[in-house]
Amino acid sequence: MKYKYYDFSDNRSEVEAKKIFEQRIKDATHIYEKYSENFKRRNCPVCDSSKCESIDKFHDMYGIDKCNHCSSVFVNPVPNINALSDYYENCLCNRQLSNVIRKRYDNDDFINDDRLVYITDIINDIKHKKVIKILEIGCNNGAFLSKLRQCCEQNFPQILFELSGVDIDKAAVSNSVDSKLNLFYGLAENISKERHNEYDIVVHFELVEHLINPKDFVKSIYDMLIDGGKMMFTTPNINGFDNQAIGYNDTRYLARHISSYASQCF
Repeated sequence: MKYKYYDFSDNRSEVEAKKIFEQRIKDATHIYEKYSENFKRRNCPVCDSSKCESIDKFHDMYGIDKCNHCSSVFVNPVPNINALSDYYENCLCNRQLSNVIRKRYDNDDFINDDRLVYITDIINDIKHKKVIKILEIGCNNGAFLSKLRQCCEQNFPQILFELSGVDIDKAAVSNSVDSKLNLFYGLAENISKERHNEYDIVVHFELVEHLINPKDFVKSIYDMLIDGGKMMFTTPNINGFDNQAIGYNDTRYLARHISSYASQCF
């Protein structure tokens, strides 16, 4: 696949980015002040090593550790699920981000389009099936799933697609951009038993770096996939050459959003 170069403003304007960034700082401060007494320390969420060192603090509040074994960077102590639920459901920065995502429903969005190419390749391998079930975890208001639905209907008219999405943000899923989608509230870890061996494809984007326990998350996806099913996901890399070249973390290192694990944390 060939990738074009896109300016940051193709995703969101500089004004929108600044407003979301500033609101995230306010919301992160609010969540810390409200829940910090219940934060819990943990081993490295990647390799489970207990040998970690403190390297930084975000806004003089959230602790940031680096694993001495695998070099992963992660929040420690970690916000609990109640704190994360409150953040994603009630904090203003997520409403702002949801509005940005909603614009992708109407525009020729480069982020979504690259992902559609990958999923189309996966579907080509199973296009003999009459019904294909796809789940997006962290679907927000369904903007990506809606584009995927249109893509599937256009390129594979002989297949019936069942597109579902789950998100921890109740407000987002209740304001779906597409009535043909099945969006519901919840956590992947909590729905895996009732949806065991159900989906042909599970996708998630810029999500795994937000999780308290990424191993349990991936296990839940494995349980929801049929035999031979595929998982596709993306995650940012703060040490990638592209991010280093543009100085991505010069002013916002570890400060993108509340999360609990990461190649990039926050």
